[in-house]
Amino acid sequence: MKRIQRDRDEQLAHRQQDSQILIQRNKNMLQDIAKRHGLEAKKTVEFLKYALGNRAPVPAKQIILPSSMYTSKMSRASSPSIKGTKLPAIGGNSSLAGS
Repeated sequence: MKRIQRDRDEQLAHRQQDSQILIQRNKNMLQDIAKRHGLEAKKTVEFLKYALGNRAPVPAKQIILPSSMYTSKMSRASSPSIKGTKLPAIGGNSSLAGS
């Protein structure tokens, strides 16, 4: 009977030791994940600060805009001030209204 009790006690001690090892492993993994998450968050914040505006501002005189930004295709096509067109001005004499 003593031998059976001793074996039970050994099994309990071994299970307790295994549980402690698993608990410590879990704590280590959580710490590692938290550390990696913190580093990624720091990198992301630094990148976003760089990408979204912590650059030196460019003076307005140095900004070069393409000429297509000054006038759109739509405004050029519908403009009655274009020379050589035979289209009536908007709101003008409308001879096609009855057809």
